[in-house]
Amino acid sequence: MKYQIGQKIYYTGDMANLPGNFEIESITENKYVSGYNLKEIDGENREFKTVFECSIVDVYRGPSGYRFVTKEAYEKYQQEQIEYFNKRYTKAQ
Repeated sequence: MKYQIGQKIYYTGDMANLPGNFEIESITENKYVSGYNLKEIDGENREFKTVFECSIVDVYRGPSGYRFVTKEAYEKYQQEQIEYFNKRYTKAQ
């Protein structure tokens, strides 16, 4: 499997569920299914069971339908957005 236990995952949320920070708590692998079991780090102690590897992305480009993003990719996206805003704001003054 691509990700390891302890990997931080950001859940982007949807209309009915708030975003949040999760961690891979365990991995399910058997002849029928394989996936990651996520537990919320802060918040309401929510859990996601058997999240498929293809549901987690390493590159995040903003709200585009992805529900699970590695924490590093999400933080990189946030930093790029801050830098872009600062550049535009400085230019406008």
